[in-house]
Amino acid sequence: MAPQGLRVVAVASFVPAFPLLLAHGIVSHSPVPATGLVPLAFSAGFSLFILRRRARRQAPLSAPPGNERDNERDNERQPLLPSEEAGFVPPEDDADGVAINSQDNHDGQRTSNSRRLEDIHDRLPIIVFLADTALAAAILTVLVYTWLRSGGFSGQLAMLAAYGTIPMLASTLVHIYFAVRGLSHGLALPELTRWVAWQVVPADCPGCGHHLRPEATPDIPWFQSARNAAASTREWRFPALPPLAFPDVRAWVRSGVDDGDEDEDAEARPATGAESTTTSRRQWLRPPAWLGYGAVDETADEQRSEDGGETARLFVDHDGGTAPPYHDRDDFDNDRYDGGAAAARPAQALASNNSAEEVVVVGKKKQRKISSSSDAPDGEPGW
Repeated sequence: MAPQGLRVVAVASFVPAFPLLLAHGIVSHSPVPATGLVPLAFSAGFSLFILRRRARRQAPLSAPPGNERDNERDNERQPLLPSEEAGFVPPEDDADGVAINSQDNHDGQRTSNSRRLEDIHDRLPIIVFLADTALAAAILTVLVYTWLRSGGFSGQLAMLAAYGTIPMLASTLVHIYFAVRGLSHGLALPELTRWVAWQVVPADCPGCGHHLRPEATPDIPWFQSARNAAASTREWRFPALPPLAFPDVRAWVRSGVDDGDEDEDAEARPATGAESTTTSRRQWLRPPAWLGYGAVDETADEQRSEDGGETARLFVDHDGGTAPPYHDRDDFDNDRYDGGAAAARPAQALASNNSAEEVVVVGKKKQRKISSSSDAPDGEPGW
């Protein structure tokens, strides 16, 4: 696009400018000349980047010449196959198919490499224009400040300042040239001028009647490059975070069922021989079955004892009611002074001892029934 020799001038101008500007700043006791080294360094780096990319783009993408010569020599040394001597052409799915596939892969790799090594002037012309404009403005600013302070310099100091500003001036002119050239190419100024000129003259040739005026307006390279860059930009998609699952406290509280509902569910469940699972989530909130009052269920207690399940209830009531309240020994001593009520209690106790009674002892072991005999010897308790 542009002469590459000017980029080389921008790179080479930093070499003499470094000692001259540094010496000028030290002698004049001013940091302005030495400040010009900063934009000059960026100018040299940017120009070197452009030159390196252009050289890689112009380099051949195929194998080096030495390798091609070696391959040709190997092909000459190898004897021809009988099929090749007779002019036999193998099918596409054999050798030619492999060759075609390899050729396609080579072409695709060459295309990808050409796209990857495409000139930066063609891919990002706006960036190149902005960089050249910024570098030219920065170097020109340092030049103006140096020229304004050179009025009171002596002859030797003025000569040193002139030698130091020459590389800066050369680099500034190079970047201004590339900036103007990039602006003209980016906005398609020659094409637009030609299109406007065609609007003034007649659209058809007066001699042959051929249509000469272009119908469509020229494309703007800057707009086209911006559109291509937006189309080729990858969409950044952040990984979706997994949803946070919180426990449903309301459902957990409402899912508790009473013992009666559990018994009905156990009866309705088919007998499969497997152990029944507790459906209530609040099972751990209930007291154990052995702690509490209740009637004695001999069949259920015996089954639990054999299966190694829960033990029987701690407080057993044969009548199915609540257990009688606890009485201390002093209560019975106080009952002696109650008169007839106290005298009637031993008789009732003796009558209850004489009657036959079964005492059921329920626990981890099997039940044992102890019956009091009515024909026990006198003076001995029935149990």
